[in-house]
Amino acid sequence: MPDDVEFGAATRPLSLDVEQVGNGEVRHLRYARRPQLTVDGSIDGHVWTARDVTQQHFAEDMREQFVTAATHELRTPLASICACAETLVEKDEIDREQQKQFYNTIHSEASRLGRFIDDLLDVSRMQAGSLTLDSHSTELDRLVTETADKVRPLMETKQLAFQVELPSKLPRLSLDKGKISAALVNLLGNAAKYTP
Repeated sequence: MPDDVEFGAATRPLSLDVEQVGNGEVRHLRYARRPQLTVDGSIDGHVWTARDVTQQHFAEDMREQFVTAATHELRTPLASICACAETLVEKDEIDREQQKQFYNTIHSEASRLGRFIDDLLDVSRMQAGSLTLDSHSTELDRLVTETADKVRPLMETKQLAFQVELPSKLPRLSLDKGKISAALVNLLGNAAKYTP
């Protein structure tokens, strides 16, 4: 790549990201130029390097998508909690059954927020390489049944047919019950969210 005026002063190290498309594939290359200096400080030429930073760009895009999705995931339960709380405050007469419904919604959405915050902390720990597993001997059928009970109200709200079928005998496994349960809740929650 030639040295020319668009890269600025010749004595400065410079970096330029270029997107290249070929064979239906997008690659991101980072070209960097560093001046090669002599003993007396004059420029004796330049060293050019090209580095493939496609994965870095991909990670940045994924991070942006994650932040957007996280914002949406936080706003939805907060909106439900606020709506229920406002109704409870503003309405003079609410029958006992409706009150119970509002309290249940507030509780369930607050729990959802708590789980989401735990997920965010887990992601942060994974990135820092400090995520630990708390493995214990666990009954799989009980784990699956308890997890299904957590998401059943969501399935009913969406009017989706939801049933759990397990083999007659499942082994006990050593695993992190909380993290497996959270993964299943997320998976089933997405199934409920995106099923017409």
